[in-house]
Amino acid sequence: MIAHLQSILIGVLSSLVASLVFLLFLTRLRPKIEISHQVARTVTPKGKTI
Repeated sequence: MIAHLQSILIGVLSSLVASLVFLLFLTRLRPKIEISHQVARTVTPKGKTI
């Protein structure tokens, strides 16, 4: 009985640790995107800027 309980507890704890490590990995993994400081403008044939 104790051996079963111990194996269940070890399985639950190891899955929690694995989930925490995975979430830590995902928070460290960020895309490196730079946003332009200039805004593009388009001039229509009628002279309007969009």
